[in-house]
Amino acid sequence: MEKSAGSAYQIGQIVMVRVERVTPFGVDVRLPDDTPAYVRWHDLTRGGHWDPNKVVAVGQEVKAHVVALPTPERVLEVSFTR
Repeated sequence: MEKSAGSAYQIGQIVMVRVERVTPFGVDVRLPDDTPAYVRWHDLTRGGHWDPNKVVAVGQEVKAHVVALPTPERVLEVSFTR
């Protein structure tokens, strides 16, 4: 598993996240240690749902997989499907 300097997470690691905000393109989530993360719409479900509101709701807790580590330009990315 790849690990970034300064990151407490590794690619492939399973984490619990809480849905903070649903957008047309994905979902803003937060990890238990208050780390922000993002789920792109294509990583929400294998079922091909185009509307994130039909997959998750604000406040919902979901198991996710880390797919991209944070950089200065982006937050941690997680997936519900991997």
